[in-house]
Amino acid sequence: MKRYRLHDLLRAAAVAWAVSAAAGCGSETGSSGGSTDTVATDTGGKADTGGTTDTGGTTDTATTDTATTDTATTDTATTDTATTDTATTDTVTTDTATTDTATTDTATTDTATTDTATTDTATTDTATTDTATTDTATTDTATTDASNTPAPFPCKNPKAIIIDGLDTGVDECDNGAMRRREVVACPAYKVDPNSTCPIGGGTPGQGCQSDNDCVGNGNGPCLPGIGAPWCYCQNTCQTDADCGSGQVCLCGPKYGTCTTATCTSSHDCAVGDCVTHDTNPGCGGKALACQTSEDQCGGPKDCPTDKPFCAIEQGKPEGKHVCEPYMCAIGRPFEVAGSWRTAEPMGRDDWNDAGAEASVDDLAAVFASLDDDGRDALRRHWLEAARMEHASVASFARLTLELMAVGAPPALLVRAQQAGIDEVAHAERCFAVAEALGAGPQGPGALPIDGSLRAPTLLEIAAAAAREGCVWETAAALQAQVEAERCGHPALRAVLMEIAADEARHAELAWDLVAWAVQQGGAPVRAAVVAAMDEAVAALREPVAAPALPDGFGSIGGAALSALRMHAATAVIEPARARAGLV
Repeated sequence: MKRYRLHDLLRAAAVAWAVSAAAGCGSETGSSGGSTDTVATDTGGKADTGGTTDTGGTTDTATTDTATTDTATTDTATTDTATTDTATTDTVTTDTATTDTATTDTATTDTATTDTATTDTATTDTATTDTATTDTATTDTATTDASNTPAPFPCKNPKAIIIDGLDTGVDECDNGAMRRREVVACPAYKVDPNSTCPIGGGTPGQGCQSDNDCVGNGNGPCLPGIGAPWCYCQNTCQTDADCGSGQVCLCGPKYGTCTTATCTSSHDCAVGDCVTHDTNPGCGGKALACQTSEDQCGGPKDCPTDKPFCAIEQGKPEGKHVCEPYMCAIGRPFEVAGSWRTAEPMGRDDWNDAGAEASVDDLAAVFASLDDDGRDALRRHWLEAARMEHASVASFARLTLELMAVGAPPALLVRAQQAGIDEVAHAERCFAVAEALGAGPQGPGALPIDGSLRAPTLLEIAAAAAREGCVWETAAALQAQVEAERCGHPALRAVLMEIAADEARHAELAWDLVAWAVQQGGAPVRAAVVAAMDEAVAALREPVAAPALPDGFGSIGGAALSALRMHAATAVIEPARARAGLV
């Protein structure tokens, strides 16, 4: 049995999910792409109440999630980060009142290069008949620093985040982005002494019952968990020093949360502002980066409905902001500079192996009852899954090199190498399913790897493994297992069961790697791992903008996928963290 008993947790979580889900793969006739999975309630990892026993011979022992605190509900996009008015010259240069004794308005030039308010502080001219009582530049459309080159998608109609009368230096923009114009310490969260949590026992080490329980344990509010059987303490911060490396404390409507960033404020940018973007389109997560002169969007509202996410192109350092489609599927992500990279699919016939138990023709029979909308939705889903699985090959190849750079033991190297080989097979299976759905022979194009190789420290390797493996791949492993359990058609079930078993082993590799790294590096490595898990679980718990998928064909989409990821955080990841002493 593995040290973290991750297989036990995954099985228990899958069984708990199955209790509230009654759909078999291929059981529906003519399902459309607009139907959503009806399972949207997290059962909290409770054991099968019907006395279900793990098919591997192990009775499900995870009757209650032992995770004490939901460490990840970070407010990722509450405000934009810049409030400065670029109009450094007062627009009212000449007094229009004929009786004004001064022919020129005394405030012809705004002496402050950064106007901290949308309304000119000198609202009324000293002349009683001056008609210009308000500064006409009420909408700040430019950057914080007047020397910055304007961005193609500036922050329009910024709304400053004010907490207890304090301008936090963060703004919301009309396009859904947030701008950090100044570095300002966020006020501490004010505990509500009358707050109560409607669920959970609030026992020591497990959840909370009121804000008072969160003092010294996240220092935020006690919030009800979505799909969790208890409330949790929200982690907060006040200054950038409270956050990990590569993060800043982004002030929100009521408190600050740690956010990945490559800029601290708009003053760091040569073009535009320091604004938020989607890091993993469809999987949640926000980060801060400077705008560029080649940006194709500034926020999600600048993007079309078929590409609703504004992200950094392929996660490239200094990359431009582009609109991206939903890109979240099973597989360890290939993360570069905080974003996930994948290769674009192309026509080729050497990546469509369905495996020994099935063929493309066998798989095509599974989907014969689907209408056109349902077929299109599933085809897009499996192509994205194939891209993610292919990118995972690169992720494990990089991991092998990094482990060698820090003198890892041979067992970890063997498992990392084998995991990469597994992912090649997974990509082949996914491309075969996509072909069975009418995509034609497809395979991956060139994968951009520039900027992906580094000489990492043990701390950085451990943090990446915690984020990419312990959180995202563990959630992917549960998703794969649930999808396999729900599938009754032999051909497709064989594909899904193979992927599910492999993904569980890959997730266990990440937990074992982190344990070894913490043992080697001590407290600093442990702190980095905890911070990385906090951030990743926060993104995992965000609502997923996933397309709806036909029910009954072994794929989960829509609102059900959000609920399943909440379930993964509650029933698998948090208990595994507790057992590993990483909370």
